[in-house]
Amino acid sequence: MNAVFVYCKRDLIRWFRGRWGFISAMVM
Repeated sequence: MNAVFVYCKRDLIRWFRGRWGFISAMVM
């Protein structure tokens, strides 16, 4: 269960980072 939580958290961070990069590129 802990491993699954870590995996989901990592995936969420990756998605958030990708979305932030997209917004940053749009602003620039």
